[in-house]
Amino acid sequence: MKRFVSGLFLFLFSAGRALPQTSPVVSATTVYTNPAGAIFYVDGQSYTSAATFLWPQGSKHTLNIVPVQQASTYKAQWSFSGWTDSTGILSTSSPIVVITADPGITWFEASLTLQYAVSLNFYTCPAGATVCSSPGTVFVNAIPYTVNTDVYLNAGSAVTLQAVPNPGYVFTGWLPGIGNSSQAFLNSFTLNQPVLVFPEFLPAGAVTLASNPPGLQVLADQTLVYTPVTLDWGVGTTHTLGAQPWQSDLQSRLWVFSSWSDGGSITHAYTMASTSALTLTATFVPGGRVTFFTSPAGLSLVADGLPETAPYTSVWAAGAAHTISAPLQQLDLYGNVWAFQSWSNGGPATQTVTLTPVQVAAGFRLTANYTPSSQTMAQITIQSSPPGVDVLADGADCYTPCTLERTIGTQLFVSAPATVLTAANTQLTFLTWADGGPATRTITVSSSSQTFTANYQTNYLLSATAEPASAATFQFSPASPTGYYASGTTVIASVNAAANYSFEQWQGDASGTSPSVTLEMTEPHSICAVLQRSGNDGIDSIVNAAGSGPEDAVAPGSIISILGPNLAPGTQTGPSSPLAQTLDGVTVTVGDQLLPLVLVSPGQINAQLPSDLASGEQTLTVHNPGQPDATATFTAQRNAPGLFSHEISGKPYWVAMHADGSAVTPTSPARRGEIVSALGTGFGPYHPQPPDGFAVPASPAFPLADQAELEFSGKTVKPEFTGAAPGRVGVTEVRFQIISPFPTASTIEIKVQVNGQVSNTVWLPLE
Repeated sequence: MKRFVSGLFLFLFSAGRALPQTSPVVSATTVYTNPAGAIFYVDGQSYTSAATFLWPQGSKHTLNIVPVQQASTYKAQWSFSGWTDSTGILSTSSPIVVITADPGITWFEASLTLQYAVSLNFYTCPAGATVCSSPGTVFVNAIPYTVNTDVYLNAGSAVTLQAVPNPGYVFTGWLPGIGNSSQAFLNSFTLNQPVLVFPEFLPAGAVTLASNPPGLQVLADQTLVYTPVTLDWGVGTTHTLGAQPWQSDLQSRLWVFSSWSDGGSITHAYTMASTSALTLTATFVPGGRVTFFTSPAGLSLVADGLPETAPYTSVWAAGAAHTISAPLQQLDLYGNVWAFQSWSNGGPATQTVTLTPVQVAAGFRLTANYTPSSQTMAQITIQSSPPGVDVLADGADCYTPCTLERTIGTQLFVSAPATVLTAANTQLTFLTWADGGPATRTITVSSSSQTFTANYQTNYLLSATAEPASAATFQFSPASPTGYYASGTTVIASVNAAANYSFEQWQGDASGTSPSVTLEMTEPHSICAVLQRSGNDGIDSIVNAAGSGPEDAVAPGSIISILGPNLAPGTQTGPSSPLAQTLDGVTVTVGDQLLPLVLVSPGQINAQLPSDLASGEQTLTVHNPGQPDATATFTAQRNAPGLFSHEISGKPYWVAMHADGSAVTPTSPARRGEIVSALGTGFGPYHPQPPDGFAVPASPAFPLADQAELEFSGKTVKPEFTGAAPGRVGVTEVRFQIISPFPTASTIEIKVQVNGQVSNTVWLPLE
């Protein structure tokens, strides 16, 4: 029995070892995102890159992904779109999917789309506000938004913006940042990166444009509109009001413009001052049609100073005086000479016409009668003392002496330049015509030869400099605002040393150690005062970097020059935008504000003052490594204009540009009729105010908050635009057109006034 049991045990043991074993089937499964880098979860464990799992066939697993998650780029996110697998069967947009391991399914992919934020930044509802009204609505791809928000859209997609101002507001444009310069209320761009969208809405006032009588047309920003019409104009925005000189109403009655209710000219700029509703009325008066003929037909007439070819037709107001003139003698298109005989009303060749109410209703016709003439041409000689002056004759160059031929009885317009540069530091100044006539005059051509002589005075420039430049000021007796003196004048020049400096000697065309020197102006003179500093640190002065006016003050936001010794270890110019706050280890502070720096050097630092700097006395400190801090006080005031200049032949010429961007110089003067752009700093605040230290973008415009005026030769001109200069930091651009009252063929002294504050004086050459 024992033997049997033992054998059975051995059999069973042997049989057990011989039985085959079944191994589980393993599935190799890869899970990943496309594009890579997003976070996903497998059975609760997070992954950021592709992961491969060895799972037993039939095992259950959970895949999960956050539908929207932040990407590594600022203001960018991943948006989940769906799961797919290697078989192509699975397609679900659910972020959670439960799977069973299967060797036939080798991968699972989570597809994502990269999205960038379109960040709207224009209005935030105050915390706790019960009533919150936005200035407008911004539509992003046709979806409206009224407060600041981030709108995430697919990268590379087209984005359409539409700005719609609410009542009481106007849309004025988009601040730079969306990749184009369009300021239209409809805008579009391709979203290739996060974008900041800053629509500008301004409070507006209702402006009603009316006419008297009602129903006539006026011009609103160069657009014809029928009155009355009500428009929303933003506070601080400038618009153009205009009117046609005359027009007819629906009953074919003629009306002539008389005045605007705000006192402006027929076409003028109007700046909206507040949100208060107002009415601007254009007043018209009844007008009559006037027609002037010549016999024979087609000859010339002069109406109100302007040449016209007959027949000439216009509309004049009743009671308004106009001047009509028939030239005494003229040529027709075939070269025939005609002499004036009479007007059909018996009046003189030049007469004043004032329409009566009866003539307004019936119209007015007048004919100038001419007869053939045997008289033809006469000679006019234009000369100057000394000779060689470019006189304008009928707008053409006439280098004296020159002889012209003109038809007898006609008029010749002649203009002698006020000043003429004949050599370096030498100029001629107009005195008078020999017959006593003014510089610009009209000559009537007579039957005999005529000679006209322009007399000039020779003047020489006396220029004085100091070494160092900021170490002294000069006095001259007699004084000259231009530095030019008539030939033979005796001038006493005196030097006044600045604080911490003492005068040593004269150089150049003067010598000696006396602080006063006498010069005979028989030729140009240039003198230099050499001074020695008594100290070795500190700040000498803080001035407008362009040039200081009569007041010792600088304006917030302007470019200033800090002058003194040992201000920096060396010379270094910083980037143009944004300006650096540290150059060569040097920093400049006003209070606790670091100033943006243009350049630093041992003797001078140029920097931009903060635009929000308070008026009054301020303290400025220069921190120079290895040196004691240099501190000085200065006065800040709202307006302290300075004009940038460059010296040519000892004169400070305004830094000005032609319309094509080339420089205005004595050899390339400003041309008649063109718009010139010139530069300065310290004019005052802008509206709106651009950020400090950054170059101003080309658009939108940043106009000056205060009115600037140009002053020259006792005249005042308002520029077409004064504001922040595009592409520059802290610089003001002044744009003005070279038309009357600017003179011709001369170099004028010109300055700028803002709120009663006057700039330095510079020179501007005119063609």
